[in-house]
Amino acid sequence: EGADLSILGLAYSDLGDVQRAIGYYEQALTIAREIGDRRGEGADLSILGLAYSALGETKQALTLLDRSLSIHESIGNVQGTGKAWMYRGIALLSQDLTQAMAAFEKGYEICRQAGLARSIAVASLWFAQALVKHGHTTAAQPYAQQALAFYEPIGSARADAARQLLLPTATQSSSLSGS
Repeated sequence: EGADLSILGLAYSDLGDVQRAIGYYEQALTIAREIGDRRGEGADLSILGLAYSALGETKQALTLLDRSLSIHESIGNVQGTGKAWMYRGIALLSQDLTQAMAAFEKGYEICRQAGLARSIAVASLWFAQALVKHGHTTAAQPYAQQALAFYEPIGSARADAARQLLLPTATQSSSLSGS
């Protein structure tokens, strides 16, 4: 039931209704805690942190992501740890590009060492989009390339989103989609 609520939250987030998505993520988090699902709790905290980051509530996002990191590390969930670090990078973009890049790279390296190509591709696309949104188009290019390299061979629509990030700057402001 909690996973279904998280999926509903992701759907609303994709539609741009982040507030509504947060409601579903919080319900999923409550269920994960009630049933003692630490992995689910960590995942729900991560996605909640990412949602608050999208709303510009960086302090809340970082608090949630730090709790997620603590849980994932304590249970040995490598994928969850890597994702939480990458999401932390996205959240930090509004405050400090250097810290954001360091956090994202730490998560990226964790996922790379664990062979988690899909997690790297998803997060690379999100990070590239966030960098462009914050005016760091040049810094976004290698992450967009990484996402494109994963998505193009499988024919994913996300390949189009990555390609758009590689176009000249004038077209990028209207093409931030695919996350």
